[in-house]
Amino acid sequence: MVKYTIGIDIGGRKNIRGIGCGIGGALDLKKRIILSWSNIKFLDGFNIKNWLKKRFNYEIRIDNDARCFLRGEYLFGAGRGYKNLVGITLGTGVGGGLLLTAK
Repeated sequence: MVKYTIGIDIGGRKNIRGIGCGIGGALDLKKRIILSWSNIKFLDGFNIKNWLKKRFNYEIRIDNDARCFLRGEYLFGAGRGYKNLVGITLGTGVGGGLLLTAK
């Protein structure tokens, strides 16, 4: 899917600045590696940021999926205009994020 999306040519030029990846598990925020992903155990300890960087050569940002969801709502969705937000994700587990005074 990433290869397909990157291959889309918009107006004769590529407008891609980077790749963002929301991970549904615990991350080491300094090293940006997956510490534990309960549903995809073989990725525990995997440095997904380096793998994506080598494969696609774009700036890569990874974070917890619940934090990505909340950031997206703050910037582009239902949370626009608010300084404080709470987001809860429900799926194969329960997650959440908290944004206070837009930080």
